[in-house]
Amino acid sequence: MKVLYLWLIKLFSIFNVWRPKHKVIYVMSFDDNVHFIKQLAQQLPHRYQLAVLYRPNTEAAATDLAAFGITVRPFHDGLKFVFDNVSLLMSAKLIICDNYYA
Repeated sequence: MKVLYLWLIKLFSIFNVWRPKHKVIYVMSFDDNVHFIKQLAQQLPHRYQLAVLYRPNTEAAATDLAAFGITVRPFHDGLKFVFDNVSLLMSAKLIICDNYYA
């Protein structure tokens, strides 16, 4: 299963290597950084779009960010992550991970 997972990530990455990179992605597994994410959204140049990938346990914080106007998407580990989110990550100029993933 791990080989299939890695192969799919590589395949999706190849298909997305030439996409324009106008996104900043924040991968959120803890809800302690909502204030930082809001400040980041306000300070980004207009040509960049902020999107937050969040774990299900941080859904309340994600709802707060969505009300602030930030694009939010839930993510789960596994093959669904590859199909739903690798393309989004490959379109990012910058990916910020909180301390769980870094």
